[in-house]
Amino acid sequence: MVEVIVPFAGDCPHRKKALEFTRKRYPWPVTIAEGGEPWSKGAAPRPGMEASPADTLGVSEADCWPEGFPAAIGAVEQGAAFAIPHRRVLRLSEESTAHYMATGEVRHPFDRRPYTGMAGGGFVVARREVIASIPPDPRFTGWG
Repeated sequence: MVEVIVPFAGDCPHRKKALEFTRKRYPWPVTIAEGGEPWSKGAAPRPGMEASPADTLGVSEADCWPEGFPAAIGAVEQGAAFAIPHRRVLRLSEESTAHYMATGEVRHPFDRRPYTGMAGGGFVVARREVIASIPPDPRFTGWG
């Protein structure tokens, strides 16, 4: 079984709309991890991860869609300890986001030049025992 945990906080209408969009793309159960005060992106997913009955857990950003998420899930289900579901990061502008949401096609303009994401970034897929042994850092408060 697979479950996706999404840390989320705030009332930004753009982030809420992005969350609605990304949430629909996951064919697995999604738990929104709201956390406490002060909000900690590192601590927010922990209760959902601990309560989940899933063998494979994905931790994902609320306002991003990694196209490699299904492949990362597959890799972990076939025995990998963990997988990073992205490599190339595209920061879409408001115009290109609207185009993507209407058509599913990525096009310019971007807010930044495409770049290689950090290993881990805001996304990871792992077997339950692996992610439990390397918990997100609760000292990571706010958005960075």
